[in-house]
Amino acid sequence: MDIQIASNFERYLYYLCDENSQKVQELMDEFAHAKKLDFSEMLGTIQRDFKAKCISEDATEKTIKDFYEKYNYILDPHTAVGVNAALSLRNDDTSIPVVSLSTAHPAKFGAAVNKAIKISPDLPTALAGLESKESRCEILDADINKVKSFISKNAL
Repeated sequence: MDIQIASNFERYLYYLCDENSQKVQELMDEFAHAKKLDFSEMLGTIQRDFKAKCISEDATEKTIKDFYEKYNYILDPHTAVGVNAALSLRNDDTSIPVVSLSTAHPAKFGAAVNKAIKISPDLPTALAGLESKESRCEILDADINKVKSFISKNAL
């Protein structure tokens, strides 16, 4: 998953810099200008804080299937990647609890879920029937005044 600049990147920098907001501001300014940062001096701390794992599509499907069979809970593929990685990175120490926050509804990835467990998850009630609704789309020029005017005119 490519999320470009994570929304919590600046928050992590704050803790990485021992809660020194001035240092964070300097790093964010450098990042905005140079489009990169050098973390070589902080690498040990970063490696302590983060672990990474690559999960194949087959492993993702197996995780969805295994989790469904064991807990009767349907994971979406993104969450299945996180669950698989978290469980494998705890080094087989089952005394360490694992918490994984779901990232999407499984119906968003119905085909992948169906491939794994032969079930097509239902859309949440709030979204049921959405596909049959009229689609509305307006293409606007990249002009802030036109965008503001459109929002003002069409806001509820």
